[in-house]
Amino acid sequence: MENFKLELASLSFRVEQLERKQSAIAESVTRIDSQLQEVKAILQQPELGNVETLQVKFSELQQQVDRLRNLSGEGDKKAISAAKSPDIVKQFYERVERQLQGISGDFVEKTEDPAREISELISEMSQEFSDRIETEELIETVENEEEAEITAEKLLERYKEGDREFVALNLNKLNLSKQNLREANLSEANLQGANLSKAILYATNLHKANLSKATFYKANFNRNSNLTKSNLVSANFQEANLSGVQLTGANLSQSCFVKAVLSNTNLSQAKAIQVNLSGANLSGADLTNSELIEANLKEANLERANLTNVNLKKAKLNKAKFSESANLNSVNLSQADLTGVNLKKANLIGTNLTQTNLSCVNLLGANLLEAEFTGVNLKGSVYDHDTAFPIDIDSVTTGAYLIAPNSSLQKANLAGYDLSLSSLTGANLEEANLQFTMLVNSNLAQANLANANLYKANLSQADLTTANLTGCKLLYTNLNSANLTAANLSKADLTHANLYSANLTAVEWKEAKFIQTNLGRANLMGLNLCEAIFQSVDLSSANISGANLSKINLLASRLDSANLSGATLNNAKLIGSSFNSANLTGADLTGADLRGVNLQNANLEKANLTGANLKGANLNNAKLTGAILPDGKTVSSIDRDAT
Repeated sequence: MENFKLELASLSFRVEQLERKQSAIAESVTRIDSQLQEVKAILQQPELGNVETLQVKFSELQQQVDRLRNLSGEGDKKAISAAKSPDIVKQFYERVERQLQGISGDFVEKTEDPAREISELISEMSQEFSDRIETEELIETVENEEEAEITAEKLLERYKEGDREFVALNLNKLNLSKQNLREANLSEANLQGANLSKAILYATNLHKANLSKATFYKANFNRNSNLTKSNLVSANFQEANLSGVQLTGANLSQSCFVKAVLSNTNLSQAKAIQVNLSGANLSGADLTNSELIEANLKEANLERANLTNVNLKKAKLNKAKFSESANLNSVNLSQADLTGVNLKKANLIGTNLTQTNLSCVNLLGANLLEAEFTGVNLKGSVYDHDTAFPIDIDSVTTGAYLIAPNSSLQKANLAGYDLSLSSLTGANLEEANLQFTMLVNSNLAQANLANANLYKANLSQADLTTANLTGCKLLYTNLNSANLTAANLSKADLTHANLYSANLTAVEWKEAKFIQTNLGRANLMGLNLCEAIFQSVDLSSANISGANLSKINLLASRLDSANLSGATLNNAKLIGSSFNSANLTGADLTGADLRGVNLQNANLEKANLTGANLKGANLNNAKLTGAILPDGKTVSSIDRDAT
């Protein structure tokens, strides 16, 4: 323990030295800025006599740069190394020196304001240097390599005997995997490097415990577990269940929480620098005032999470899930990557978005007023007339797509966006990529979707009245209850598409492909379907009355309870199809191939079956009064058991 105290004292001394050096560096940078202002004033004076003065000023500036080098490059190098700063400082000097050399040569001819260039450079590099020191200080931990005070066997024996008090014990590197330690008091214990994979830790007290480099793979905690102010640096919590756990003020930096469950967990004031939370469930979590600098939150679930004053600088948030209308004001998202994130109706007022990657982000209805917007990447994102950008931003030049009536979106890549309830009437979406796009209840009336890719898109209840869908890829597309009145589906591929209850009145079908398509309860009344390609489709309860299905191939299709009254099915191939309880009154089935067809309970009154092939057909309980049979005879009366 004495060595441990000496190490703490040494560390404290080194930190104090580092703080003094940082203060000296800040003072030096301030002087440089002051001198730069003088240089700027000189540069604005055209007199040639000022060249000598300019050289003197730059000489003074060079001395300050040298002083910075001495401050960070000499003395306690161990302290500087702990902050991983030498590379940053070295880059800083090299870049400043290049600018200085350039100004003394021909730099003035190439740059309108060289003093401003150097001032911005110094500010940028000083901030990066400061951030790196701050980040490393936040994740710094004192490691205790002393041997454990007791063995795992002894601890488990005591636990079995009813002992729950293990406060401040050194349990370094113990193997406690798969053990039940519920309600154990391990506060301030040293479990560094311990193995607690799949352990049961319900209501376990780990307050201020040292859990650095410990393994909690698939471990189970509950809302009564206490990990407040614990040290979890470099720990492994992959797939662990920490739902509702108290982690207030804990240090999770550089730890792994891949696919972990942290729903409703309290992470307020936690330090989670460079933490890996990819795929983690943080729904409803409290992240107030937490530090998540350079955190990996790819595909993490942040729905309903409290993000007040969270620092997500340089965080990876690709495809992370936020609630609609998420509140992100006061959040630091500078230099973060939010590619593919849905920020629909999000509150981003005053949010720091400096150099943030917002490419392919959904910003429909989002409020970005007063946001720090310098260097933001909006390429491929979507916005609408309700999106509020900072007043100095011209949305037209951002590279984002405007989702609005009559928009020009030819070949636009809108794959995966949630554009539900959007108005795109008359929009040009020719050859657009709309794979997996949500267009539920959207208005696409008169829109041009020719040759667009709508693979697995969701257009349920969408208005596609008179829309042009020529050559459209609609494989596995959801068009449930969509209005396609007078739409053009010529040459469209609707394989496996869902058109249940869709309105298809007056649709153009020429050469459209329907393979295993769901057309149940769809309205196809009076349509000319003779040139469409059908195979194994579901037309159960569909309204096909008066439609022309001449020579159609409906092999192995379902038309149970469908209304085919007055429909033309002459020479149609209906082998193996089911017309159970279908209405075929007055239908024209002359020459139709009905081998093996199920016509049980079907109404065939006054239907024309002249020349039809009914071999193996099931006509049990079918109504045939007035029907013309294959031999040309008309049925005047028939009992209920006729076949």
